[in-house]
Amino acid sequence: MKTKLSFYSNVVFGVDSAMSPHLNFAPTLKSVGILIDSSLRDNEHVKRFVQYIRDVYKIAHVQWYKVEHEPTYDDMDCLALTFRHLSIDFVIGVGGGTVLDLAKGVGILYTNFGRALDYRGLDKVQNSSLPVVLLPTTAGTGSEVTKTASFIDTVSKTKLGINGKNVACAIGVLDPLFLLSCPKNVSVFSGLDVLVHAIEAVTCRSSNSLSKLLGAEAFSIMHKALPAVVCNPQDIEARENTLLASYYAGLAMSMAGGGISSGLSYPLGVDYGIPHGLAGGISIPVVCNLCHSLGYYGGYAYIYDATIKERTVGMSDVEKSTAFLKCLQDLYTAIGFNQTLSSFGIREKDVITLAQKTFEGRKANMDLNPVPVEIVDLENIIRNLL
Repeated sequence: MKTKLSFYSNVVFGVDSAMSPHLNFAPTLKSVGILIDSSLRDNEHVKRFVQYIRDVYKIAHVQWYKVEHEPTYDDMDCLALTFRHLSIDFVIGVGGGTVLDLAKGVGILYTNFGRALDYRGLDKVQNSSLPVVLLPTTAGTGSEVTKTASFIDTVSKTKLGINGKNVACAIGVLDPLFLLSCPKNVSVFSGLDVLVHAIEAVTCRSSNSLSKLLGAEAFSIMHKALPAVVCNPQDIEARENTLLASYYAGLAMSMAGGGISSGLSYPLGVDYGIPHGLAGGISIPVVCNLCHSLGYYGGYAYIYDATIKERTVGMSDVEKSTAFLKCLQDLYTAIGFNQTLSSFGIREKDVITLAQKTFEGRKANMDLNPVPVEIVDLENIIRNLL
């Protein structure tokens, strides 16, 4: 696919787009600091990209970062100490969601003094961030199009992002060549993250016409692409489509917000160390079944129409919603997903506490669910996942 700039935001998309002249986006910027997931140290495409950047800019520092857990505010502070001592004009982040969010954090703390926690919340970042270029090596978070960077507060044991103004990156580079070495389980978990973003952007109470359009299209694309990637990780077209789905879903989520599965992913990640995509994706089929059982059909019917297209003529919304639930379950079967919460040490004795923490701590997510739910509903969702 030919490299091009998206009209939605400053995103370069397509095979070998990492070598695009669009990356020379500001001739006045001379020096760069690069943050890269250390697992990519021997990746041929990463090596070629770093050399390409070296030919265009002065590289002041390359920081290889070992990802061992979801990013914390402490991690952000430590990295900021390194980069604040450099004379740089912009930052590049290469990796999965953790590295991308940390790259955003470095850009913020380079121009805004103090500790990372000072900027937790909405619109706390007063000075423009140092320009940040993001090159995802997984297809899931959509960080390249969102005005958020999520971190864990290790003291309060809560996860809340830095959101709003001066948080978005300058350019996102969506090059499927950088996904070819992505491990199967990471590809699956990232894909589940996209499904959560897509479904909730269509169904949540704050959805709008554009979030529905993009969310449904994201689901439709990922529905075909994710099984193809699982079957053949070197399928470059499928990899490209997962990036496109992630991008659409990220845009949709940024417009509409997230529901129960997004909310539940926070305590699952903070308290039990469950990878973010898995933490949200494990519950979305159960949440959809609950909402369907409580009489909600419209959003699922909408997604089913976008996914199956002409074969839905003559079906009622109830029938389409029922078919969507089967379509979703068949997708999970096709990618071989059979994870349970029990495998992460969660037991029946933890259900009430986990439900309370989610229901109270992520109340905004609960309120965005398309039908009202009580804490007992959340307890039943968790029990179904054990």
